[in-house]
Amino acid sequence: MVVEHTEFRHSFGGANGFEELKKYMRMGNDFCKELTGVLTERADTELAYAKNLNKTSLRLQKLAKDFHGNLSDAWLQVSIQFDAEAEMHRSLGLTLHEELIKPMKILVENNNKSRKPVEIKVDKAVRNFADKKAEDYKYRSRCFQLVKEIEKCMYSLDEAQKGVAGKPPNSKEIQKIEAQISKSREQLDKSESKFHKACSSFELARQDWQTETLDACNQMQLIESDRLSQLEQLIKKISLQMSLMSKKMLKISDVYEHLDLNVQQDIRLACKKYGTGPTEHMMHLYDIYAENTKNMMNKDRRIESLRKWAHMFQTDVAAQVKARQGLEKVKLFSKENPNFNSNEADVDLKLESVRLLQILYETSLLKIESALAELNQQSKPVSEMLSRTSTTYDRQGVPCTSIRLDECELGVNTSVASAASPTISPDDDSDWDDEPVKLISKCTAKFDFKSSHDDEITIRAGDQIEILEKRDDGWWRGKLDDKIGLFPSTYVNEII
Repeated sequence: MVVEHTEFRHSFGGANGFEELKKYMRMGNDFCKELTGVLTERADTELAYAKNLNKTSLRLQKLAKDFHGNLSDAWLQVSIQFDAEAEMHRSLGLTLHEELIKPMKILVENNNKSRKPVEIKVDKAVRNFADKKAEDYKYRSRCFQLVKEIEKCMYSLDEAQKGVAGKPPNSKEIQKIEAQISKSREQLDKSESKFHKACSSFELARQDWQTETLDACNQMQLIESDRLSQLEQLIKKISLQMSLMSKKMLKISDVYEHLDLNVQQDIRLACKKYGTGPTEHMMHLYDIYAENTKNMMNKDRRIESLRKWAHMFQTDVAAQVKARQGLEKVKLFSKENPNFNSNEADVDLKLESVRLLQILYETSLLKIESALAELNQQSKPVSEMLSRTSTTYDRQGVPCTSIRLDECELGVNTSVASAASPTISPDDDSDWDDEPVKLISKCTAKFDFKSSHDDEITIRAGDQIEILEKRDDGWWRGKLDDKIGLFPSTYVNEII
């Protein structure tokens, strides 16, 4: 079943969605400009009677046929009636000038002024997104190139240390290779640091582009709805003027009165005819050279590299959890203290950004853990997030892994569910003690987690926890050392 969207933000998605929306808005504005000219000619024709009125009618018919929607169809009906209005007297012409043409010019001018700042903000976000994407690719490619060079030098060093045909190793050649390895490692450390920052900046730029585009689509729809509504009102004004005409105009007036005018129907038609479909939101993840076992690399160095990145992501995840907890405290304090000067919308935006960054780090960490499990011939971690990832490669074999964000994970106003603390009263602990405890399964903690609420438990890496309940908000209830409480499910591996 095809879903019919009635909002611009759902219909003009994708990379070119906003550009198509801009074209559509310009078409509407051009329609208003042309309509202003048509009505001007109509007013002059009313003063000169039927001679020029026929010419104007034909032009308006062509204009209405070239556009879409029931409002343009209504204008087509207006043009058909122009031929029957050859006897329109001078007062009707003056009325058209004052009550239709002038407001239409104001509408066109205001429409241009309203659209310009909206388009500038989106264009700025698009340019920033493109710049951050290029920067991400630059350091991503550089990291892979340096690791390849190091690995090549390491194999050359092994051969040089063995010697050739019974000859002793060439110490100068060994020193030269070791110096090259040391230099490349220094460059790799710098490049990885820049890559780590560039990938995060790329994601923040994507979030900014997404937010600006959605906001711009909403504003464009308001502008377009206002334009169509004013067109509707103008037609009604014409209808009112026709009703004041003589009995000869009663038939024409009746046509105007029964025009089918529906702004929302035109909006739906615009979405269906010109819309590009909803946006498929993809988050770019970290890709590490050592992660792909097909890449040439010593096993020990591969494991060392994977563990280094795993530790880095663990630190990043912990930082996001800490940031989220701090923002939630600010939000709670702001609600409890109305006089506290805090912009709740800004806090929600920051919470959303922290949540998406946590998804970035957690999913990248799961990829690293999966690679380590494969190297150690262990069971890979099972996660729904990994099933939504896909990887593409450029000509040099540099990968780019993305995760498809679900609808519930999108939008500034969506709830922060990744690691948000559940709203459970501390009194609930007593209820847990009275309930019969049913063991679901067990899990092992991957990271340390320090409880910040009375209904949570503190866990440390390596702890084995009994799982008593799996909640839909990403938190599980479990038992550790005779203590029962909540802990984040992303911090543990379930023992299957």
